[in-house]
Amino acid sequence: MRLNKHLFIKTFFALASGCGAAQENSEYHAVAKIVVTRSDTTTSTEDQTTESLSETQTLMSVPAEALSELPASALALANPRQIELLVPTKTWSMDRQTDAIRLTFEDFNLLSVLNMDPVTEDAISYMPEWLRSLDGKRVRLRGYMYLTYEPEVERFALLRDNLECCFGPGAKIYDNLMVDMKAGTKAKYVNMKESLEVVGRFRIDLKAERGYIYGLYRIEDATVFKR
Repeated sequence: MRLNKHLFIKTFFALASGCGAAQENSEYHAVAKIVVTRSDTTTSTEDQTTESLSETQTLMSVPAEALSELPASALALANPRQIELLVPTKTWSMDRQTDAIRLTFEDFNLLSVLNMDPVTEDAISYMPEWLRSLDGKRVRLRGYMYLTYEPEVERFALLRDNLECCFGPGAKIYDNLMVDMKAGTKAKYVNMKESLEVVGRFRIDLKAERGYIYGLYRIEDATVFKR
């Protein structure tokens, strides 16, 4: 007896290239719906379970007006930019109070630095030396604390701004990073109407699973300053 279970791990939409169904003046556009599934197969002999991954692509039509509602990340997957180094060199000022490099989120924005969109699993190999050299350096970075639901936290997400850049449909992985506080310390929650500054050790730490990038940068051993 064989049992098949299909678990949808992730589903995203991308404009299909070369589909032929989409005409320039058509009311509908062809879109590729890519679904990664996991099949669990159980045999009746030794009751062993084996798993296999498969990726299926189904073409579908979407009204033209609905294309603007697709996540920006989905559109980028269908039309990746040509990667090229746009910022060959970079210098920073030092913060006198903390002796840390003053950074902004724009400094490590891979669209601005490498014309990279979407971010790929081998993104680090494309990074210029000046960006890779930041790994392990003490930096000072301003941003907004993502809602924690706790008055004090040892870890939190720092966002580029308090609008939709980091949790809306157009979220970019380089517009937010995780902050780990200095051992034995906690950060008090700061309402997203107010910015804060984090001082800590900057790390380039790309994390990916099955082509999905869910982490790129983080700051460790951190201290928080209110603006």
